[in-house]
Amino acid sequence: MKHGVLFTTIGLMLGLSSGCAEDIVRSGSPIVEVAAYDAAAGEYVTFAGDAEEYAVNLGEVPVYGMKTATFKIDNPSTFTLRVESIDQVEELMQGETWGEVLWREDDTDLAAKRLPFTVPGGGSRLVDVAYAPTQEGEALGLFSVNHNASNLRTLQLKVIASGVYYGQPDIEVEYGGIRADINPP
Repeated sequence: MKHGVLFTTIGLMLGLSSGCAEDIVRSGSPIVEVAAYDAAAGEYVTFAGDAEEYAVNLGEVPVYGMKTATFKIDNPSTFTLRVESIDQVEELMQGETWGEVLWREDDTDLAAKRLPFTVPGGGSRLVDVAYAPTQEGEALGLFSVNHNASNLRTLQLKVIASGVYYGQPDIEVEYGGIRADINPP
């Protein structure tokens, strides 16, 4: 009976010590940095570390057209950053037809995905916010980012645009040598 207790105790101690030897305890948390795509420059522009506003101005967007603001979320830490949601701040939204916020792995990734997403340590992800106005006027989209980073606890992305009506399109259709002008009412 004593041997059974002794072997059980030794086995438990060996199991605990071998399990603990393999576990590496890391402390810390991810860090988030934000950049925005500047179409005129053709590159991502990083915001200052102490910036309070992360804004992209889409300029004029044709009514019934669409433009997309792209933000780059960087994680320079060694820990995984998790973005749970990016929500519209409804009471501050102006303009109509803001698209769903989607994310991509990088510029070559053409398949946008729904949230949530993770950013590995040293990695980045792209976040797209589409605006498609249905009427003329100024537009403001404010989006609150829910994440696990230790810095920038309050992170909001801002998109500014102006819906502009350029008039009716002229549509010409030709089939088998017959041409028709179509002008919508």
